[in-house]
Amino acid sequence: MTPLLEKKNAVLVVHPVPALRQMIKEVLRKNHFQSVIALENCQDALAFCEIETPSWIIMAPMMEDDVNCTSLLLTVLQKQHLRQTRTSIIFDKSKDLFCLPLEFELGLFSWHVDCTTSLLFERELETLYSRIEAANHDPVLVSAEYIRDYLDRNMYSQSRVDLEKRLLDLYQGDSRLKVRLAEAYFLNHQPDEAKRVLKQAMFFDKKTTPVCKELVEKFLGLEDPLDSNEPAGPNLGVENCFIIDSDRHALNAAKALTDKLGIKNVKLFEDGATAWEELKSSKETPPQLIISEWRVRGVSGSAFIQRMKDMGLGDSTIFVTSSLITQKELPLLEEIGVDHVVDKPVDEQSFSEHLIRTVRDNVYPRDSRAIERKVRKLLWANKVDQASFLLKSLMDDEETPPQIKQLLQSEVEFYQGNYEVAKNLAYQCLEQYNDSPYFLNLLGKILMKIAAFKEALICLEKAHKKCPYNIERISNMAVANIQLGWLDKALEFIEEAKQLDKDAASVKEIECRYAWEMGDEERARTLFAQIDNSKAIISYMNNRAISFVKAGRKEDGISLYQRTLNIIPPERRDLFGAVSYNLSLAYARTGQRQKALDQIRTITVEDKELRLKLQSLKSRLTKSIEKNESLVFANTLESADTHSQQKDEDAFASLLNALHLHSGEVCCCKIFYFQEESANRSRDLLVSAMSHSFLQMKKAG
Repeated sequence: MTPLLEKKNAVLVVHPVPALRQMIKEVLRKNHFQSVIALENCQDALAFCEIETPSWIIMAPMMEDDVNCTSLLLTVLQKQHLRQTRTSIIFDKSKDLFCLPLEFELGLFSWHVDCTTSLLFERELETLYSRIEAANHDPVLVSAEYIRDYLDRNMYSQSRVDLEKRLLDLYQGDSRLKVRLAEAYFLNHQPDEAKRVLKQAMFFDKKTTPVCKELVEKFLGLEDPLDSNEPAGPNLGVENCFIIDSDRHALNAAKALTDKLGIKNVKLFEDGATAWEELKSSKETPPQLIISEWRVRGVSGSAFIQRMKDMGLGDSTIFVTSSLITQKELPLLEEIGVDHVVDKPVDEQSFSEHLIRTVRDNVYPRDSRAIERKVRKLLWANKVDQASFLLKSLMDDEETPPQIKQLLQSEVEFYQGNYEVAKNLAYQCLEQYNDSPYFLNLLGKILMKIAAFKEALICLEKAHKKCPYNIERISNMAVANIQLGWLDKALEFIEEAKQLDKDAASVKEIECRYAWEMGDEERARTLFAQIDNSKAIISYMNNRAISFVKAGRKEDGISLYQRTLNIIPPERRDLFGAVSYNLSLAYARTGQRQKALDQIRTITVEDKELRLKLQSLKSRLTKSIEKNESLVFANTLESADTHSQQKDEDAFASLLNALHLHSGEVCCCKIFYFQEESANRSRDLLVSAMSHSFLQMKKAG
């Protein structure tokens, strides 16, 4: 276990009062901190942090100064080498406490009041040490304790509820945090929600029973309200469930069993196609639990689960009831995220036991195998921060083989877009997993991202021979062949994918790409209209054109832009505008300034950022034509992002997003968000100073 506050490293004490500065320094040395440096102001602390990496900074807020605690916290966030530095603020009684929520949003570690004597400061240190031990040296959990202190002291109960929910998102299945959430619900006058959460905590972790009962007695004054004869189902935490089976008798039997488990919102389907349409069109919360026959009519169980994964719902619990799975289909179960398979016919006792254990392992993963599976499911659902956090528990587990750790690290890096890092980690696992379809599929996808299409095909085809039913893999093999110009081979894989699920979005997308590459714009336009994720296909076409322009094949790039525009429906102005902007840039780069200007005049967009880009380029083109001067471009190719989504963010959120931090990377930054009405007033007081500090740091960096 790595100590949270490393006593061998430098500690900064930043305080304007010399006597307090010296007192804190002496107490820290008494507590065996070997290098304690006392400074008068934050400006000196910033200068120190430019060249050194302190383990801990203890400071006064100094809000009246131009460079204050906010400036220092922003520096810690911005500088990669400082992100393991912990920052604590010592307040003079209650003065300046208004700034605390914002400082916690910026990654503050702890806060302390009235440390005016050695005895008072030592008591604060004792409390801090006990919290560090209780949190197993996890800075996020320590910081959360201090946030709770502030929120409870000021009765900010809604922010407390929000904090506990976000912590549970990261710490999957932590029963202690379940209890904390229940406490927050009680404080927020939501006793029914609190009792529901406590039942879940007790159901999955019997050790929490005493504290759960104490909590209920504290807030409700009841002796034993959690010992009831209610069914166990609500404790599973499952609110929505789909059951899919073409056998009406089996369907009703499964429904009866889920009723006994207390799962309230259960929808029954006799075919996969109807279930899929319900899932796509429903505005309700997606099903957390899928119970499906493998050979169901319409859309098969296999195809349905793969569609869910493509849709970003890969973290649902998948429970298959079937005796019809072949030996060659078994590897597919792991690849698409099936949590458990139980043979038919299913008896009530066996069904209940298997279902409860499966849901528990998915929602509250404890053992290494369950954690490994959950990390992957979170990644498939694009919950990369949660997956990274959960992976930490495996990284610290000495019994987990290093190859599994490396493989999961590779997967996380892949989903974070760090493809070279992901590739290097995957290669370290090559000998161990060379025969695993799952591993070969991952390596193939990584290699495709770095445009190593021939090498990717070797991996994908080897995996395909072992497991020929993965639609995503077949689509990727078609894409790789298209990129290599092997269109006949690509068509073979497209037809193979259509045999498995001709209506899958990924299959229609690759068909559209193929038609576009073949110059069949009418077919591409027809398929494009059937694709839900149309931005992905446009991004592919747009990026292909960009790659041609970058390679000096500017006329080919222009041709690709024009062909892409031809398949976009008139109502999709967002996509049309992004591609048209890039076409204008391509014209301009080839010296066709008037064509570029004419193209811009056809564009009408609502996106504010793109509109500003268009206005800028239009102004530059107009001046260039009037003065007959060539346009000068940066070395990097400008382009409109076809994936961009306009977000309604305040200045504070924009600053945080600009720092590219992961949730929990620096204490509770991007976990804690102040929800009370006073939040905006507090932000207004600080945001201009923060913006100034941020801009200064950007210039310096």
